[in-house]
Amino acid sequence: GANYIAKSLSEDFPTLYTGENGLVAHECILDLRAITAETGVTAEDVAKRLIDFGFHAPTLAFPVAGT
Repeated sequence: GANYIAKSLSEDFPTLYTGENGLVAHECILDLRAITAETGVTAEDVAKRLIDFGFHAPTLAFPVAGT
């Protein structure tokens, strides 16, 4: 699951903590800090929008603030 999501979104969102082979463990951490700096859209805004579409909200800002 986590690797599928990370790979699917990799062209649009940097993924933190990938291994040498580009894989993640049981979670993927998408780095939204550049988007926040550029547009003002925060990780919280993205999480709330995911909820609007019926997705479970992701864990935010752990272990990296702004992700």
